[in-house]
Amino acid sequence: MIVFNPTIALDYARKISCPRQVGTIEEKQVAQEIADQLTLFGFTVNFQPFQFSTALGVFLTAEVITGQVLILTTILTYGVSQWLTLLQIVLLVFLIAFIGPINKKVQTSSIQSEDNEHPTLWSSICWRLGAHYRTKNLVAALPNSSKDPTLPHLYLVAHYDSKSQKIPLVIRIALFVIVILGSLGFAGLTTLSLINEVFTPLAIIIGSAVILAGIPLLFLGYGNNSPGAIDNASGVGLVLHLAEVISKQPTLI
Repeated sequence: MIVFNPTIALDYARKISCPRQVGTIEEKQVAQEIADQLTLFGFTVNFQPFQFSTALGVFLTAEVITGQVLILTTILTYGVSQWLTLLQIVLLVFLIAFIGPINKKVQTSSIQSEDNEHPTLWSSICWRLGAHYRTKNLVAALPNSSKDPTLPHLYLVAHYDSKSQKIPLVIRIALFVIVILGSLGFAGLTTLSLINEVFTPLAIIIGSAVILAGIPLLFLGYGNNSPGAIDNASGVGLVLHLAEVISKQPTLI
């Protein structure tokens, strides 16, 4: 029978709740503490070093600026030419539609293993953008774990570094929602205004709100000293205690 004690998980989280930004001495110390704890539970711990760039932050800034420029130029040039307005709206919609796939590609291409000597062209571009960091994954397994690749594997995962964006997560999410949904609303209302100008004032109001909401997103930045209790010491505490509980199950493979 597995008995999970949330108090123990919380204690593990408390122990690492301190600023531990990626690349710092504190992050390395916490990584070693986690590895030592897992080893104490009976796990074999392997390290996977890798490096990454913050290219995603650069792309996010460029995407926000591009959207703001398209909305602003659409407002300023409205009435000059319907075709020009439609072109700018189409470009705005395409930008919103492809933000997800582009950012996913950037994120995966920004990560390299230490022995990756032949990155792709896209990886090379991402590597040249943003700051560079080196860190490592900790991969723990029980000695009696099956090596059979046909069996399902369960991974318990949490990131042990502390997030360091200067704008709180809830506010960032709210701003991105306003920017994305507002941009779509602006595109729809502007298109309708070409048929009936009664929609023009509302389109301008929404477009202006999107531009204003996007300004803080240009200054996300890194470097605050949050102890990272929620993001993500809580996750690490949970994983550590689950690992402790699982290690006491002799029949588990």
